[in-house]
Amino acid sequence: MSFRGIYGHEREIEILRRAIVNDRTAHAYVFAGPEGVGKRLVAFTLAKVLNCERAEKDDFCGRCSDCVQMDEMTHMNLFYTEPVDGVIRIDTIRELQGVLRYRAIRGRKVAIVDGADRMGRACANAFLKTLEEPPPDSMVILISSKPADLLPTVLSRCQRINFSILSEDTVFRILREKEGLNDRDARRIAVLSSGSMSLALKNMDVEAHARRKELLQEILSLTPLDGDRIVDLAGELSKRPDLEDVLEHIKSSFRDMAVFYEGMGRLVVNRDLVGLFEARGYVPFENLYECFRWVERMHMDILPPRYANRELSMELMLINIARNLSRV
Repeated sequence: MSFRGIYGHEREIEILRRAIVNDRTAHAYVFAGPEGVGKRLVAFTLAKVLNCERAEKDDFCGRCSDCVQMDEMTHMNLFYTEPVDGVIRIDTIRELQGVLRYRAIRGRKVAIVDGADRMGRACANAFLKTLEEPPPDSMVILISSKPADLLPTVLSRCQRINFSILSEDTVFRILREKEGLNDRDARRIAVLSSGSMSLALKNMDVEAHARRKELLQEILSLTPLDGDRIVDLAGELSKRPDLEDVLEHIKSSFRDMAVFYEGMGRLVVNRDLVGLFEARGYVPFENLYECFRWVERMHMDILPPRYANRELSMELMLINIARNLSRV
Protein backbone atom coordinates (compact mmCIF):
# COMPACT_ATOMS: atom_id res chain seq x y z
CA MET A 1 0.00 0.00 0.00
CA SER A 2 1.42 3.39 -1.01
CA PHE A 3 1.44 6.52 1.14
CA ARG A 4 -1.52 7.69 -0.93
CA GLY A 5 -3.47 4.58 0.03
CA ILE A 6 -3.06 4.97 3.80
CA TYR A 7 -6.03 6.59 5.51
CA GLY A 8 -6.06 8.50 8.78
CA HIS A 9 -2.43 9.53 9.18
CA GLU A 10 -2.14 12.40 6.74
CA ARG A 11 -0.13 14.61 9.11
CA GLU A 12 2.41 11.90 9.97
CA ILE A 13 2.82 10.87 6.34
CA GLU A 14 3.26 14.48 5.22
CA ILE A 15 6.16 14.84 7.70
CA LEU A 16 7.86 11.81 6.14
CA ARG A 17 7.14 12.81 2.55
CA ARG A 18 8.62 16.29 3.07
CA ALA A 19 11.72 14.73 4.63
CA ILE A 20 12.13 12.39 1.66
CA VAL A 21 11.70 15.14 -0.95
CA ASN A 22 14.16 17.42 0.88
CA ASP A 23 16.60 14.55 1.58
CA ARG A 24 16.31 15.23 5.31
CA THR A 25 15.08 11.92 6.70
CA ALA A 26 16.33 11.07 10.18
CA HIS A 27 18.67 8.16 10.84
CA ALA A 28 16.30 6.88 13.52
CA TYR A 29 12.58 7.26 14.22
CA VAL A 30 10.21 6.24 16.98
CA PHE A 31 6.71 5.60 15.68
CA ALA A 32 4.67 5.91 18.87
CA GLY A 33 0.96 5.37 19.35
CA PRO A 34 -1.80 2.93 20.27
CA GLU A 35 -1.66 -0.66 19.05
CA GLY A 36 -3.20 -1.43 15.68
CA VAL A 37 -3.53 2.08 14.24
CA GLY A 38 -1.10 1.70 11.32
CA LYS A 39 2.41 2.42 12.63
CA ARG A 40 3.78 -0.81 11.15
CA LEU A 41 2.13 -0.14 7.78
CA VAL A 42 3.67 3.34 7.57
CA ALA A 43 7.09 1.96 8.55
CA PHE A 44 7.07 -0.65 5.77
CA THR A 45 5.79 1.92 3.29
CA LEU A 46 8.66 4.25 4.18
CA ALA A 47 11.15 1.39 3.66
CA LYS A 48 9.67 0.68 0.23
CA VAL A 49 9.80 4.32 -0.84
CA LEU A 50 13.48 4.57 0.16
CA ASN A 51 14.36 1.47 -1.88
CA CYS A 52 12.06 1.62 -4.94
CA GLU A 53 14.18 1.88 -8.10
CA ARG A 54 11.37 3.79 -9.84
CA ALA A 55 10.31 5.88 -6.84
CA GLU A 56 8.10 8.81 -7.79
CA LYS A 57 9.80 11.34 -5.50
CA ASP A 58 7.81 10.56 -2.35
CA ASP A 59 6.08 7.24 -3.08
CA PHE A 60 6.91 3.81 -4.50
CA CYS A 61 5.83 2.29 -7.80
CA GLY A 62 4.74 -1.12 -6.45
CA ARG A 63 5.89 -2.92 -9.60
CA CYS A 64 9.69 -3.02 -9.64
CA SER A 65 11.77 -5.90 -8.26
CA ASP A 66 12.63 -3.88 -5.15
CA CYS A 67 8.95 -3.35 -4.32
CA VAL A 68 8.18 -7.03 -4.92
CA GLN A 69 11.05 -8.14 -2.67
CA MET A 70 9.91 -5.70 0.03
CA ASP A 71 6.41 -7.18 -0.13
CA GLU A 72 7.89 -10.67 0.20
CA MET A 73 10.16 -9.58 3.10
CA THR A 74 13.22 -10.80 1.16
CA HIS A 75 14.87 -7.48 0.27
CA MET A 76 18.52 -7.27 1.32
CA ASN A 77 17.96 -3.73 2.67
CA LEU A 78 15.09 -4.70 4.99
CA PHE A 79 15.47 -6.08 8.51
CA TYR A 80 12.37 -6.67 10.62
CA THR A 81 12.09 -8.04 14.12
CA GLU A 82 9.43 -8.29 16.79
CA PRO A 83 9.27 -9.71 20.32
CA VAL A 84 9.57 -13.46 20.75
CA ASP A 85 7.90 -14.77 23.91
CA GLY A 86 7.25 -11.18 24.89
CA VAL A 87 10.80 -9.87 24.66
CA ILE A 88 13.40 -8.64 22.16
CA ARG A 89 16.67 -10.32 23.00
CA ILE A 90 20.17 -8.97 22.74
CA ASP A 91 21.22 -11.51 20.08
CA THR A 92 18.52 -10.05 17.81
CA ILE A 93 20.01 -6.59 18.26
CA ARG A 94 23.46 -7.98 17.48
CA GLU A 95 22.05 -9.43 14.27
CA LEU A 96 20.50 -6.07 13.39
CA GLN A 97 23.83 -4.33 13.97
CA GLY A 98 25.54 -6.84 11.71
CA VAL A 99 23.04 -6.21 8.91
CA LEU A 100 23.49 -2.45 9.16
CA ARG A 101 27.27 -2.58 9.33
CA TYR A 102 27.76 -2.59 5.54
CA ARG A 103 26.70 0.01 3.01
CA ALA A 104 23.72 -0.62 0.82
CA ILE A 105 24.52 -1.32 -2.84
CA ARG A 106 21.64 0.98 -3.66
CA GLY A 107 18.76 2.48 -1.77
CA ARG A 108 18.86 2.54 2.02
CA LYS A 109 18.98 -0.14 4.67
CA VAL A 110 15.98 0.01 6.98
CA ALA A 111 15.73 -1.87 10.27
CA ILE A 112 12.23 -2.00 11.79
CA VAL A 113 12.01 -3.01 15.45
CA ASP A 114 8.38 -3.71 16.30
CA GLY A 115 7.44 -3.65 19.99
CA ALA A 116 10.68 -1.81 20.76
CA ASP A 117 9.56 -1.20 24.35
CA ARG A 118 10.09 -4.93 24.93
CA MET A 119 13.86 -4.49 24.89
CA GLY A 120 15.38 -5.06 28.33
CA ARG A 121 17.80 -2.51 29.75
CA ALA A 122 20.90 -4.47 28.70
CA CYS A 123 19.50 -4.93 25.20
CA ALA A 124 18.59 -1.24 24.90
CA ASN A 125 22.03 -0.18 26.10
CA ALA A 126 23.66 -2.42 23.49
CA PHE A 127 21.42 -0.80 20.89
CA LEU A 128 22.53 2.70 21.89
CA LYS A 129 25.81 2.39 20.00
CA THR A 130 23.90 1.95 16.74
CA LEU A 131 21.84 5.07 17.47
CA GLU A 132 24.88 7.12 18.54
CA GLU A 133 26.99 6.13 15.54
CA PRO A 134 24.47 5.27 12.82
CA PRO A 135 25.94 3.32 9.91
CA PRO A 136 25.88 5.15 6.58
CA ASP A 137 22.86 4.70 4.30
CA SER A 138 20.79 3.21 7.12
CA MET A 139 17.63 3.98 9.05
CA VAL A 140 16.18 2.48 12.22
CA ILE A 141 12.44 2.63 12.94
CA LEU A 142 11.33 1.73 16.46
CA ILE A 143 7.61 0.95 16.75
CA SER A 144 6.07 1.23 20.20
CA SER A 145 2.64 1.43 21.78
CA LYS A 146 4.35 2.19 25.13
CA PRO A 147 7.12 4.70 24.35
CA ALA A 148 7.40 5.62 28.03
CA ASP A 149 8.96 2.17 28.57
CA LEU A 150 11.84 2.99 26.21
CA LEU A 151 15.05 4.27 27.78
CA PRO A 152 15.26 8.10 27.72
CA THR A 153 18.68 7.76 26.09
CA VAL A 154 17.09 5.78 23.25
CA LEU A 155 14.23 8.25 22.81
CA SER A 156 16.59 11.22 22.76
CA ARG A 157 18.47 9.82 19.76
CA CYS A 158 15.38 9.31 17.61
CA GLN A 159 12.91 11.59 15.89
CA ARG A 160 9.53 10.80 17.37
CA ILE A 161 6.36 10.70 15.30
CA ASN A 162 3.14 10.26 17.27
CA PHE A 163 0.24 8.31 15.78
CA SER A 164 -3.29 8.80 17.10
CA ILE A 165 -6.21 6.40 17.10
CA LEU A 166 -8.18 6.27 13.88
CA SER A 167 -11.52 8.01 13.73
CA GLU A 168 -14.64 5.87 13.49
CA ASP A 169 -15.25 7.24 9.98
CA THR A 170 -11.73 6.28 8.90
CA VAL A 171 -12.13 2.71 10.13
CA PHE A 172 -15.53 2.57 8.41
CA ARG A 173 -13.97 3.75 5.14
CA ILE A 174 -11.18 1.16 5.30
CA LEU A 175 -13.58 -1.67 6.08
CA ARG A 176 -15.87 -0.68 3.26
CA GLU A 177 -13.29 0.11 0.57
CA LYS A 178 -10.48 -2.32 1.37
CA GLU A 179 -12.27 -5.19 3.12
CA GLY A 180 -15.41 -5.07 0.99
CA LEU A 181 -17.95 -4.90 3.83
CA ASN A 182 -21.37 -3.43 3.30
CA ASP A 183 -22.21 -0.13 5.00
CA ARG A 184 -24.14 -1.71 7.86
CA ASP A 185 -21.46 -4.23 8.88
CA ALA A 186 -18.65 -1.72 8.34
CA ARG A 187 -20.33 0.82 10.62
CA ARG A 188 -21.11 -1.78 13.29
CA ILE A 189 -17.52 -2.99 13.42
CA ALA A 190 -16.07 0.53 13.23
CA VAL A 191 -18.07 1.51 16.30
CA LEU A 192 -16.51 -1.37 18.25
CA SER A 193 -12.93 -0.83 17.02
CA SER A 194 -11.78 1.75 19.59
CA GLY A 195 -9.89 3.47 16.76
CA SER A 196 -7.77 0.37 16.09
CA MET A 197 -7.74 -1.23 12.66
CA SER A 198 -6.30 -4.47 14.02
CA LEU A 199 -9.17 -4.69 16.51
CA ALA A 200 -11.63 -3.97 13.70
CA LEU A 201 -10.23 -6.87 11.67
CA LYS A 202 -10.54 -9.17 14.68
CA ASN A 203 -14.14 -8.05 15.17
CA MET A 204 -14.86 -9.16 11.61
CA ASP A 205 -14.57 -12.69 13.01
CA VAL A 206 -18.12 -13.00 14.34
CA GLU A 207 -17.40 -16.17 16.31
CA ALA A 208 -14.31 -14.71 18.00
CA HIS A 209 -16.28 -11.58 18.90
CA ALA A 210 -19.06 -13.70 20.42
CA ARG A 211 -16.51 -15.70 22.45
CA ARG A 212 -15.04 -12.49 23.91
CA LYS A 213 -18.54 -11.42 24.96
CA GLU A 214 -19.18 -14.82 26.55
CA LEU A 215 -15.87 -14.61 28.41
CA LEU A 216 -16.78 -11.25 29.94
CA GLN A 217 -20.20 -12.58 30.89
CA GLU A 218 -18.54 -15.48 32.72
CA ILE A 219 -16.12 -13.18 34.53
CA LEU A 220 -18.93 -10.86 35.64
CA SER A 221 -20.82 -13.84 37.10
CA LEU A 222 -17.92 -14.99 39.32
CA THR A 223 -18.20 -14.85 43.12
CA PRO A 224 -15.58 -15.55 45.80
CA LEU A 225 -17.29 -18.93 46.38
CA ASP A 226 -16.61 -20.09 42.79
CA GLY A 227 -13.17 -21.51 43.54
CA ASP A 228 -13.35 -24.39 41.06
CA ARG A 229 -14.66 -22.14 38.27
CA ILE A 230 -11.91 -19.63 38.93
CA VAL A 231 -9.18 -22.30 38.81
CA ASP A 232 -10.58 -23.81 35.60
CA LEU A 233 -10.98 -20.43 33.89
CA ALA A 234 -7.49 -19.32 34.96
CA GLY A 235 -5.99 -22.50 33.52
CA GLU A 236 -7.84 -22.03 30.25
CA LEU A 237 -7.00 -18.34 29.79
CA SER A 238 -3.36 -18.61 30.83
CA LYS A 239 -2.68 -21.00 27.94
CA ARG A 240 -4.15 -18.76 25.26
CA PRO A 241 -1.61 -17.40 22.74
CA ASP A 242 -3.59 -14.16 22.52
CA LEU A 243 -3.59 -13.61 26.29
CA GLU A 244 -2.45 -10.00 26.03
CA ASP A 245 -5.34 -9.19 23.69
CA VAL A 246 -7.75 -10.93 26.06
CA LEU A 247 -6.49 -8.84 28.99
CA GLU A 248 -6.84 -5.64 27.00
CA HIS A 249 -10.43 -6.59 26.17
CA ILE A 250 -11.25 -7.28 29.84
CA LYS A 251 -9.62 -4.05 30.91
CA SER A 252 -11.47 -1.95 28.34
CA SER A 253 -14.73 -3.62 29.40
CA PHE A 254 -14.25 -2.55 33.03
CA ARG A 255 -13.51 0.96 31.82
CA ASP A 256 -16.76 0.92 29.84
CA MET A 257 -18.68 -0.36 32.85
CA ALA A 258 -17.37 2.51 34.95
CA VAL A 259 -18.45 5.24 32.54
CA PHE A 260 -21.78 3.50 31.87
CA TYR A 261 -22.74 3.26 35.55
CA GLU A 262 -21.70 6.87 36.11
CA GLY A 263 -24.24 8.03 33.53
CA MET A 264 -21.85 8.62 30.63
CA GLY A 265 -23.09 5.92 28.28
CA ARG A 266 -22.08 7.95 25.22
CA LEU A 267 -18.43 7.27 26.13
CA VAL A 268 -18.81 3.48 26.09
CA VAL A 269 -16.53 2.00 23.43
CA ASN A 270 -17.72 -1.64 23.44
CA ARG A 271 -21.35 -0.73 22.87
CA ASP A 272 -22.38 -4.32 22.26
CA LEU A 273 -21.69 -5.01 25.95
CA VAL A 274 -24.21 -2.52 27.31
CA GLY A 275 -26.80 -5.29 27.69
CA LEU A 276 -24.39 -7.20 29.97
CA PHE A 277 -23.82 -4.09 32.08
CA GLU A 278 -27.54 -3.55 32.46
CA ALA A 279 -28.15 -7.19 33.41
CA ARG A 280 -25.27 -7.17 35.92
CA GLY A 281 -26.55 -4.11 37.75
CA TYR A 282 -24.73 -1.20 39.30
CA VAL A 283 -21.15 -1.63 40.56
CA PRO A 284 -19.46 1.30 42.38
CA PHE A 285 -16.68 3.10 40.56
CA GLU A 286 -14.06 2.25 43.19
CA ASN A 287 -14.79 -1.48 42.82
CA LEU A 288 -14.48 -1.31 39.04
CA TYR A 289 -11.27 0.67 39.39
CA GLU A 290 -9.85 -2.13 41.55
CA CYS A 291 -10.88 -4.70 38.90
CA PHE A 292 -9.17 -2.61 36.21
CA ARG A 293 -6.06 -2.32 38.38
CA TRP A 294 -5.86 -6.09 38.89
CA VAL A 295 -6.04 -6.73 35.15
CA GLU A 296 -3.30 -4.16 34.57
CA ARG A 297 -1.19 -5.76 37.28
CA MET A 298 -1.66 -9.18 35.69
CA HIS A 299 -0.60 -7.77 32.32
CA MET A 300 2.56 -6.26 33.81
CA ASP A 301 3.44 -9.38 35.81
CA ILE A 302 3.52 -11.76 32.84
CA LEU A 303 5.78 -9.50 30.78
CA PRO A 304 9.55 -9.07 31.12
CA PRO A 305 11.35 -8.51 33.38
CA ARG A 306 8.92 -10.17 35.85
CA TYR A 307 7.88 -13.31 33.92
CA ALA A 308 5.37 -14.30 36.61
CA ASN A 309 3.59 -17.65 36.43
CA ARG A 310 0.65 -17.00 34.13
CA GLU A 311 -1.79 -19.41 35.72
CA LEU A 312 -1.16 -18.28 39.31
CA SER A 313 -1.32 -14.62 38.28
CA MET A 314 -4.59 -15.26 36.46
CA GLU A 315 -6.08 -17.01 39.51
CA LEU A 316 -5.12 -14.05 41.71
CA MET A 317 -6.63 -11.60 39.23
CA LEU A 318 -9.93 -13.49 38.95
CA ILE A 319 -10.22 -13.94 42.74
CA ASN A 320 -9.83 -10.20 43.29
CA ILE A 321 -12.24 -9.34 40.47
CA ALA A 322 -14.83 -11.69 42.02
CA ARG A 323 -14.32 -10.07 45.43
CA ASN A 324 -14.76 -6.55 44.09
CA LEU A 325 -17.81 -7.42 42.02
CA SER A 326 -19.43 -9.01 45.08
CA ARG A 327 -18.96 -5.94 47.30
CA VAL A 328 -22.04 -4.11 46.07
